[in-house]
This record gives sequence, structure tokens and C-alpha cells, in this order.
Amino acid sequence: MLTRRGWWFFLAVVGLLLLGVVVHYVGLAVVALGLLIWFMSEWIAFAIRIRFVIPKLRVVREVRDERGRVDTLWAGRKFRVHFGLDSTAGLSLPYLVMTDFPPFGVERVSGPMQIESSLDAEEYLEVSYRIRCPAAGHIRFEGVSVQLADLQGFFYFRTFLTDPKNYRILPPLLDRKGMASTSKQHNILPPPGIHRLRRPGTGSELLNLRDYLAGDPPKTIAWKVSARRDRLITKEYESEVPVRCTVFLDTSQAVRLGPAGESLLLPMVELTAMLIQANTRSRDMTGLCLFDEATTDFTAPARNSAHVSHVLNVLADTAALTPRSENAPPEALLNLAHAYAGEVYPDLLHSRNNKIPLLLPWVGSDGPPRPFPGCFGLIWRAVFFLIAFLVFVSQSVLYFKILEITERQLTEHGELSQYIAKPPPEFHYVLLAVAAIYYFRFVNAFRRALPQIFSIRRRNLLRRRKQMAALLSAEHGLAPGGAATLMEDDKLLSQHLQQYLGEHRVPFALPLYDDRGLYQFSAPAKVEVLAKALLHSVAVGRDNELFILAVDLLELEDRLEPLLRAVGVALARQHQVMLVLPLPAGINLDDLPIALGSFQERERQAIIGLAMRERLQRSYKKVAKAFSRKGVAVLRADSEQSVRLILTRMEQIRLAGRRR
Repeated sequence: MLTRRGWWFFLAVVGLLLLGVVVHYVGLAVVALGLLIWFMSEWIAFAIRIRFVIPKLRVVREVRDERGRVDTLWAGRKFRVHFGLDSTAGLSLPYLVMTDFPPFGVERVSGPMQIESSLDAEEYLEVSYRIRCPAAGHIRFEGVSVQLADLQGFFYFRTFLTDPKNYRILPPLLDRKGMASTSKQHNILPPPGIHRLRRPGTGSELLNLRDYLAGDPPKTIAWKVSARRDRLITKEYESEVPVRCTVFLDTSQAVRLGPAGESLLLPMVELTAMLIQANTRSRDMTGLCLFDEATTDFTAPARNSAHVSHVLNVLADTAALTPRSENAPPEALLNLAHAYAGEVYPDLLHSRNNKIPLLLPWVGSDGPPRPFPGCFGLIWRAVFFLIAFLVFVSQSVLYFKILEITERQLTEHGELSQYIAKPPPEFHYVLLAVAAIYYFRFVNAFRRALPQIFSIRRRNLLRRRKQMAALLSAEHGLAPGGAATLMEDDKLLSQHLQQYLGEHRVPFALPLYDDRGLYQFSAPAKVEVLAKALLHSVAVGRDNELFILAVDLLELEDRLEPLLRAVGVALARQHQVMLVLPLPAGINLDDLPIALGSFQERERQAIIGLAMRERLQRSYKKVAKAFSRKGVAVLRADSEQSVRLILTRMEQIRLAGRRR
């Protein structure tokens, strides 16, 4: 609470007071006593403000755009964040610094995020800044940091006022990349039951006249108009049935990897959002199927505004998914979570709320498997060794004493030695073996434990683990023994740390390979799940539909047989199938990677980048070749022409339906 300036002032005043008392300098003593009384009164007043004003401070936050307050954000757009403090206490704060922290996943465009001011009683303090949302997902505002001080700079207090607020960031609008929804016109829907759509189809209402094309049925030829124009003219009729499209979106752990805004899932989410908006404008029906390694989640095709809003919200939630791993080491996650909790929840890590036992950093364990036995293990080994050694020494001394007495008795009495019991030699060997075993176990354990018992890094790690175990146990509602379980179980602690970081939208890295060098996120089971979902959609499908498979298959080119069989069934039922493949950020299949840094670093980066590009290119060609043999078009998720190509394929489905 006292700053360095405050401590120096306090020590100087006390020193002057003692000096005045010792040398009987009344004037100096009176001045020093007056300064000390003033200093203590300022200290008490500052403590009263902290005690009564801080609990009555309330954080007020709003996110606005040009039209006003919003609860949902859009990717690629800018918003203004207004935050402030509202005090209902009757006391004022002479000086405070209020700082806001932008959430992960947004960019600050302009405006201050910190303000220095005073806060009077019943006053509202506000500041604003502009942010930009680069990608879809979720963001979380935790609160504001408040630093209090007096005008002299003697006292200081820092706290964090928590006010968590979550906002969805919806995928970008279709106009973001300059893509028009469609060039076809459509009429307003008439009363229910008619379902007229202003586009070519097999309806009864005339839509347009055009030149005859090979393959047009003869009944659609306008003979009178053809006679007047001296060429064949075909009549186009309005369609009565919309074209259905279903997007199968991969949400497995493999596509969730990557930095914020650069995962493989994000371009597929944006493409799906653009396609749904384009189909809705052309009055087509679009469905969504989310699948991972084990489950599927279907959203039935529809075309109303409520359906579009629901699907966009689902896509925003999907883009916010974070990867999970059961084999992630907890140490790196623990350091990140503890640092974040120290900034956002300092009260929960304070010693008055989260106490650490005195002997925990010395005798605590790091969780199984234990790298060393701990102090108690060393003590038991030492005790057993000392007992065995002392018994061996005492028995040995007794044995040699008996031998000496026996020799003397043999020389003096002759027959008395037969009554003296001699210890068996085997007992000495057993005692010696036990003592040697425990001696070597003690020495080996002491050699391994000594550097770690006195290791500052291990003690700090145990302190952080104890604090985060108590915090996670309270946050996630674990049983009364949850904190103790998290102290011992590394796997359980890692899972809860990943859940905690994911809930607070904190990006974290996971190891891609396990201890055996195997890739952990290949997710081969999703191929079978996707094949079953596609067959289910084919079974309940209506007319000719378009199925879009947005899935990462670049590491699974040898496991495509179930999916290829399902695609063959869909094509045999006169449906259309298109495949959308995502690529890692910064990977171009056509150009060589650009290496930066020193010569050795550039050479290493070039070799790694070249190997990665060749591996991805080889896998991409295998997947594209396997699906091209089935007549399936293969698109890239990061291409701006993918939506246009999909819309063109839907138009071909309409024409095919009209020609039949």
C-alpha cells in the first residue's frame, strides 16, 4: 500500500521525531510529530476510501456502431467501445487511473484505453476507443483495472473490477469481398401454397423468352414468336420448387488449431456464411451439418430470416471453438493461466483468499508420475537404513564379543562354551544386504531430490499449481476434494486449464505430436462420421440437391474409401457433390516459401517450408484425383471464387431440373 516515496517520508519523519526527542529539540520534535500525524491521517483516509468506495464502483460498458448500441458484432467492421466507472459511494477519489484491456481476437484502431482523473461522489467517468473485428468467433471483456493513489504519491492500491461480457462476432457480410448475391431477379412470395419464384423452372407462369438451346424440350418452344423472328425461341417458366443445398462443416480438433483468426476452420465458416446469404437472396434453401470425430449436428434447410440468423449464430459459435488435447503437459498451460488470472482476478490469488501451506513448496508433489520421492520419502529411506545399519553393527559387536568370551572360556573352563548361544552368520548377511539396499536407495533418492527440493522453479510451480487448483475447483464446481485432486492428477489439471483458457478466450498452444512422435490431431474417425451423415442426407433428400463437403482431408488421403462410397451413392441419386478443402495460413501450393533471418535460419526455414509444401501438394493432388474420378469438383476454402462456383453449380441443377 505504501509506495517507495511513502516509506522514505515515513522513515524520515520518524527519524526526525526520534532525533528531536533525543537531543531535546522541541521545535523539531513538534514539527516531526505534526507531519507524522498528518501522514497517519492521510493513510487512514486512503484506507477508508479503499474500504468503502471500491465495493461501490460499478463498471459500465457498451459497444456501439453508427446506429447505436449493439449486442452482436460483425467480422470486418469497426465498433466503438464505451466503458466507464459509476460510483454510488458518498466519498470521492482524488486520483485514479482506469485502464481497459481489449479482448483477444480484436484490433484496436484508435482512441485511448486509459484515463487519469479524479472521481467525485455520484459521478460517472467514461472513455471510449474503436476496435475492429478481423474474424468470426467470440470475444470476452473481463473488466477494467483501477489504480488508486493520493495526490502526494505516498499510497498506492491496485484492483481489478470484474464485469465479464461475451459478444458474438458473426461471419462477414457477403458484400465484404464484393460478391453480389445473384444476377437473377425474384418476385415477392405470394400467399402460402403457391411458392412462385422468379427464375427458370418447370412452373406454369411465363418468366422470359430466350434463344433455343440444344436439349430444350419441344413443348417449351414459342412457335408464334419463332415464326416472327425466323429462329427458334424458347419460353422460360418460373420455378415452383427451390434448390436445396446442405453444407457439411468439419469442426474436428484438426481444423481448430492455429493462431486466433488463422485456423483452418475460419475460412470454411466464412465461405459457409457467404453461401447461406447468397442462397437466401435467391430464395434457395440451405442447411448445415456440423460434424467432428464422433457427433453430428443437423440444421434443416430453410430460407427465412430467422433461419439465416440462427445459422450465422451457430457459425460464430463454431468459429470460437478451441482445440483440446488429453496429452497436453500442464506446465505451460499453468503458467499462462496463472499469469492471466493474476491480471484479471488478483483477489482470487491473494493470500487472504487462497492460502498456500508453509511446507507445500518443500514436501508437495508435482503429480504422478512423481519425479522424486519428496522429503518424507527421503526420511523413511534414511530411517530404515539407520535401523538396519545399527542392528547390523550391534549384532556384529555382540558376535565378536561372544567369540572373544568363548575363546577365553575354552582356555579356562573347557566345557562352558557349549552353553553360550552364537548368532548365526546368515543373520549378519541379511542385515548387511538390507542396510546396503536402503543405503543405495537413500543415496539415489537424495541425489535426485536434492536439486529439486531447493529448486526455486519447482517451488514457484507448486505455488502456482496450488492457487490455480483452488481457483479452478471453485470456478468449475468440483467436489470438496477437487483442489487436492488437481494437485495430483496432471491429466485432469490439463483438461481444466484448457477449459478455463477457452472460456476466457485466451489463445494457447498445444503440442502437435505425442511422446512417440505421432500427430495427435489427424482425426481419422471424422471420415466415417461424414460418410454416415452424407448417406442420411441422401436418404431424406428431395429432388436434386447440392451437398458441399467442407472438410480437411489433406492428412487422410489413405482413409477416403467410406467417404468415396457415400459420394458415389449421392451421385447415383442424381445429386451434386462439391468438396472444399482448407489450407494452412501462409501455405501456397504454387509458390516456394519465403525464408527470412540469417543464412542458416533461411536455409532451415526453406527446407522445412519446401518439405511442408511438397507434402501438402502431394496430399492435395491425391485427394483431388480421388474425388475427380467421381466427378466431384474440388475447391479451396480461401479462394474468393469458391462461392461463385458453388452458385454456378446450383444454377446448373436448376437447368437440369427444367430440361427434365
